[in-house]
Amino acid sequence: MGHAKYVVETFKNTKLPCMGKYVLLDCLGNNILRAANMDTGKKLICKVFYFARYWESLAAYFQVPAHRNLSQIIDTVHGDTMVYVFFEHNYGDLHSCLRSVKKIREDEAARLFHQMVSAVVHCHDYGVVLKDLKLKSFVFKDEDRSYLKLDTLEDAYLMGNVPIKASQKIQGHQSCNLRGKVDLGERRITFYGNVIPPEASFGKAWFLLRS
Repeated sequence: MGHAKYVVETFKNTKLPCMGKYVLLDCLGNNILRAANMDTGKKLICKVFYFARYWESLAAYFQVPAHRNLSQIIDTVHGDTMVYVFFEHNYGDLHSCLRSVKKIREDEAARLFHQMVSAVVHCHDYGVVLKDLKLKSFVFKDEDRSYLKLDTLEDAYLMGNVPIKASQKIQGHQSCNLRGKVDLGERRITFYGNVIPPEASFGKAWFLLRS
């Protein structure tokens, strides 16, 4: 029996709590559980919401189209009083990774930062402003830690259904746009301050911050 098939059979015979086709494995935090698909063995993250808070908490996910650098909702299961929302599994956050490796190459830093910016800009384009971005807000999609995604949109602020990009063409400027630029600027300084090696030239670092 292959490993994947063995895992699936183990989940199907488990006495752990289940919701639909998903088994709930253990607690990761407040109303956050590690889970797995019993049919495939695929690992997932499960977040549990009260019915009354479900739509409000996940409103940003329903407003922003899917993007490769955003965490995606895989499935939802409605219980008696709670809603179980299943997200993609992740392989740790960026802040913890940088603390463990200390420094990474400039080209790697630029590539990761580009992914962070792509996620933020995509949200802003669809009227979703991210309130408190930190390095730990981004998690890795793959075990090799090559691809990032924004972990959650639950604390985002919704500006409306009209994409900001379109409204900018009409009004020429927006306080939201300015807020986004300041936010991204702060993230650049924080990010590159943590990842650029001290021996890197000032010119290269400045170019990366301005690009």
